[in-house]
Amino acid sequence: MVVCRSYAEKFPDPSNHPVTVALFAVLYSFVFVISLAGNLGVIYATVRHRSLQTVQNIFIVNLAVSDVILCMLSIPLTPVTHIAKQWYFGSMLCRVVGGIQAIGLFIGTFSLCAIAVDRYFRLVIAPGSPLRKVNAIRITVLLWIISILVTLPYVYHMKMKKYPSINVCGEFCTEKWPNVHSKRIYTLFVLAIQFVIPFTIMTICYQACCATKPPQSVLIAI
Repeated sequence: MVVCRSYAEKFPDPSNHPVTVALFAVLYSFVFVISLAGNLGVIYATVRHRSLQTVQNIFIVNLAVSDVILCMLSIPLTPVTHIAKQWYFGSMLCRVVGGIQAIGLFIGTFSLCAIAVDRYFRLVIAPGSPLRKVNAIRITVLLWIISILVTLPYVYHMKMKKYPSINVCGEFCTEKWPNVHSKRIYTLFVLAIQFVIPFTIMTICYQACCATKPPQSVLIAI
């Protein structure tokens, strides 16, 4: 009878060394505390002080919220999964955690893009005529809806998988697509919507902002 072995035992690597594990624990703890405290501080200050509730700060708070989500879900679970080399948290969390992490990444990218577009309109298109707060909130809600919709195919195809053929114990949280073609299409779509398009928009907006010399009053407002 063949007895299965854990992935870490069957395929040992330096990440399982006690010194490496301790180093990971210290670094992840440091990043967790700094990231959580910093982003929660931004959210609290903006909510607490009405003078900080500007259009740009609405997008910045949205970015901070996405960072808090990633901090709460990625940092505690990533080192455990990385060291144990398997998923201990069940099928439901496999989808929920993966999905929320993906949504957080999309929101972060889209928020940076929204900030760039807002600055472009305030400096180049309509100096002195900022976007209304209610419209900024509507854009923020729209960004969340788009992020959730784009993430749904990824969440749907996240599965718990076993590898008995190589005698490895445990289950792994991974993507399981019906074929390579569909996975490739979705990957290219995500690459476009999360990197290529936002990067292009931000580049164009900031280049135009740098080439424009707005009135001093607009610069002070920004």
